[in-house]
Amino acid sequence: MDSEKDIPKVKLPTTYTEQVELFKSRNLHIENSDNAEKTLQRINYYRLTAYGLTLKNPLNKEQYVSGSSFETLFSLYEFDRKL
Repeated sequence: MDSEKDIPKVKLPTTYTEQVELFKSRNLHIENSDNAEKTLQRINYYRLTAYGLTLKNPLNKEQYVSGSSFETLFSLYEFDRKL
């Protein structure tokens, strides 16, 4: 790792509110932001986003497909957790 480009970048921590806003900016519908924040306090953001991979736009992996919701994302997580 001789140059600056080889230094790994560390993502800065974000608040739960910022995480909810990030979901929204990626086209994920969130009906109740307070509920989403409480959910994120219990479930790690990165753990939860893994369940949304099938909800991502195949042409733009940074965006969710139209009609995707936080509730759907959470229900996928809950289904797996109970299984």
